[in-house]
Amino acid sequence: MASGVRSGDGLVSITYFVPSITAGAAPAANAFGWNNADVGVTFSATNPCGSPIDSITYSTTGAESRPNTTVAGGSLVVGISAEGTTTARGIARDDGGSESAPATISVNIDKTPR
Repeated sequence: MASGVRSGDGLVSITYFVPSITAGAAPAANAFGWNNADVGVTFSATNPCGSPIDSITYSTTGAESRPNTTVAGGSLVVGISAEGTTTARGIARDDGGSESAPATISVNIDKTPR
């Protein structure tokens, strides 16, 4: 959203920016959507108004479960090593307390030798 204050007719309208967050995985999965090694899930957050990102809260469910964990800063890498499907979810918070919409990514790992 755009930032600013507008007044008129005795009304004040305040809009604000909220952070955004993306999730990616490396290495990339094969054509069938699976990895045969550990995967790093990267969460990266930005704020369109330039306000600093205070923290990212992430969790994982599925083959590798982790409770909500908050880490200071605007980016982090979460290592996934359990075989099966793990879903990672992250939310960014800026220094004003505004939160992003969640970023979610699923990772499939099968380390069975072929």
